[in-house]
Amino acid sequence: MSGNMRAGRLILLLLGLVLLAGCGGSGHSLLLPAWTLDAGGAATPLSLPAHFDAQLGDHPGRYALRTHVELPAELRGRDLALTIPYFAALVSLRANGAESLDLEAGVMERYRGDGPHRFIIPAAATRDGQLDLEMMVDHRWTQSGWLDTVPRLSAGHEGDRGFVLVKLFDRSSAAAGLAMLLLVGFANGIVFLADRRRSAYGWFTLASFTGSVYAAYSLGLTQPLFGAYDATVMGGAVLLSAIATMRFTSEVFGRRYPRAWWGIFVAWALVAVWNAGPFRSTRVLSPITIATTVVGGVYCVGLLVQALRRGGRPPLANVLVSMGWPVVCVAACDDFASWLGMGELYYGVRAASLGTALMSLFQAAALGSQLLESLRRSDGLNTELEGRVTALQQTNAEVQKLNEELRRQIGNRSQQLAETLARVGSLHLPVLKLAPGSVVEGRYRVVRFLGSGGMAWVYEVSRETDGRRLALKVLHGRSSGGALARFAREAKLASEVAHPSIVGVVDVDITEEGVLFLVMEFVDGKSLEQYLDDDPPLAWSLAVLRQIAEGLAAVHARGIVHRDLKPANVLIEESLGGPTAKIADFGVSMLLGDSVHPGPTEPSKTGDPRVTRAGRVMGTPTYMAPELAQEGTPLHASIDMYAFGVMAHELLVGRPPFRDPLFVRSVHGRSLPPPASLAVARPRLDRRFAECVDRCLSLDPGARPTAQETARVLADVRMEAEPTSVPSVRAL
Repeated sequence: MSGNMRAGRLILLLLGLVLLAGCGGSGHSLLLPAWTLDAGGAATPLSLPAHFDAQLGDHPGRYALRTHVELPAELRGRDLALTIPYFAALVSLRANGAESLDLEAGVMERYRGDGPHRFIIPAAATRDGQLDLEMMVDHRWTQSGWLDTVPRLSAGHEGDRGFVLVKLFDRSSAAAGLAMLLLVGFANGIVFLADRRRSAYGWFTLASFTGSVYAAYSLGLTQPLFGAYDATVMGGAVLLSAIATMRFTSEVFGRRYPRAWWGIFVAWALVAVWNAGPFRSTRVLSPITIATTVVGGVYCVGLLVQALRRGGRPPLANVLVSMGWPVVCVAACDDFASWLGMGELYYGVRAASLGTALMSLFQAAALGSQLLESLRRSDGLNTELEGRVTALQQTNAEVQKLNEELRRQIGNRSQQLAETLARVGSLHLPVLKLAPGSVVEGRYRVVRFLGSGGMAWVYEVSRETDGRRLALKVLHGRSSGGALARFAREAKLASEVAHPSIVGVVDVDITEEGVLFLVMEFVDGKSLEQYLDDDPPLAWSLAVLRQIAEGLAAVHARGIVHRDLKPANVLIEESLGGPTAKIADFGVSMLLGDSVHPGPTEPSKTGDPRVTRAGRVMGTPTYMAPELAQEGTPLHASIDMYAFGVMAHELLVGRPPFRDPLFVRSVHGRSLPPPASLAVARPRLDRRFAECVDRCLSLDPGARPTAQETARVLADVRMEAEPTSVPSVRAL
């Protein structure tokens, strides 16, 4: 709205300047309609206004217009101005044989005049009252043989008031129109380039830029660029502007655009090629251009009429864009008449440039109206969206509470099962091999077998209620009550931690056959152990280690020690966003502050030489902290951080930080050498990160960093490592 107000003020200022300028001209003038045409030696009397291009022919040349004037007493002995409001030719004047220059001639004129002409006749030539005038005219195009405004004499140097008004209006309106069209064209072009989906802005930009060519033509700016063909170029630009405006109007109305208009433009272009040149373009191309513009205006106004007939009040944007056409057609009446050879209707006034600018403002206002309506709709949608977001937040809060209650119930059930099973001796559980398609307890449909461990099989299942993919673990074979209790304890401890880097527990129960099963989050990927030999990239390795540290921080915050952190218990799920690491298997986890009691170790019956069983000391020796070999060692989060340091060293260097597990050496009473330093093994790694890993491997549990501290260090290092071109850390 403010832009339209500024444009309106500009127009009022323009009209005010025209009126003020008109007050400065002379009020009395002497019309000179009778002249003699001298073309090629043949003298022909003329009564102006007149067209005499037929006598001149369609070829360049030069001709003279002569007249004898008896001056009235009030004009004798004074400086006079001979003025012509509009004549599109290059003209010079001789008064009583003395040369007089055209003071209105533009510096860019090449083959035609821009419109007005003004010559000064000195008082010495007017003293006796007899004045012989001779105008020499360069005939370079059709309209240099069209003199549609009558020359006149007036006292002074500026010309009469009518001449001053017409001259200033024509030039000011053309300049203002050019400026406004370019301004709105650039503004809407930026909007279109920012969002190509706003095609209406694109067509509006095209219409504004091509429409500005006529204003530039009126000011003579196109002559240096296109020479004698600038009228042809201008006609094509005006036609293209009209077609683009019709397309814009169709977009505003939401109507399908008739493609036949582009056929008209192509036909015009073919005709223009055949009739290019200054002596044919006016007669042949101008009628086509004007007719297309007028018919286009009728088409666009017709869209509004159809909308009114359908009933209801059409949107303001539709009204504005349609009413711009009558404005430009009325304003361009004199221009249309002149180009069609019908003469000057308003004494040389050319308002088409101003009309085009006004039409552009109407179109800009239409877009503004659409934008305001869009903003109103957006505000309404935002209000509705806020309500939905609030409702969704409330729903999420309720879901969160339900999840917490579910985890509590799972934890309680697991605790009860663990306490009960711990009092049971050795059991021989039935073998429950699940076939694909079978349903466990009416809730989980088996999809496929995933693998087996020492005392459990793992299946991929689909939850019947919602189809969610899950992993189901069932015990099999002969198991002690303690093993069964650990299985239930895994469900209890895992259910207490909700974190993206922890494999979540969904359910724990016993089948009708008496088989204990555990339902967990399904991770579609491999274990970290399977990546160790692949020499993964540095950024990938750091991302995985950071997520493991974050998961450990969440576990430790709940007062839980994992006790069996190792690559086989870290699952990796790959995606376009990078790896996602999840810590699994809380079967031997304990609470912070519990004590362990070492005893003679022996290989497990699983056949895995890394898994040992010694009283309550359980885990994989390579990743077990050496202090666990001591009697009554209280469990602390530093035990998991030691395992983390071993994993990090193994992942980044390709081997453990020692030849023999320090836990085994400690059990056998052997000396404990310091682990290999990551900072020494890979000196080009980030120093903060390498030192953090070395601290994790410290023989002093109190010197090891917390999981939260390690995650912060890795987060900083990860940001620096993302853009690296190093394929893997082991290549450093």
